[in-house]
Amino acid sequence: MTAENEREKLEADNYVLRWLLWLRHGCNGASLYGDDGEMQCNTCMIDFKRDDPLDIEQKWIEKVKHIPKGARWSEVFERMVKAEQDADS
Repeated sequence: MTAENEREKLEADNYVLRWLLWLRHGCNGASLYGDDGEMQCNTCMIDFKRDDPLDIEQKWIEKVKHIPKGARWSEVFERMVKAEQDADS
């Protein structure tokens, strides 16, 4: 595999992983903006297409830092849903 092919594969893998993270990061579909190839969340203000991975991590930490340690995922999800509902009110 040439260096150019390796770079193209890495870029394709990066895109797929960002896309999966955007889809499954925990906010509901109404918060996701994906027109014209965009991958943005209007709730947590993450741009999964352009933000640096460390910036995505920091924004995620800010989003979930109020969640107590040891909380079950169902509790985390319920809190995120309630926060989105409150934001829509």
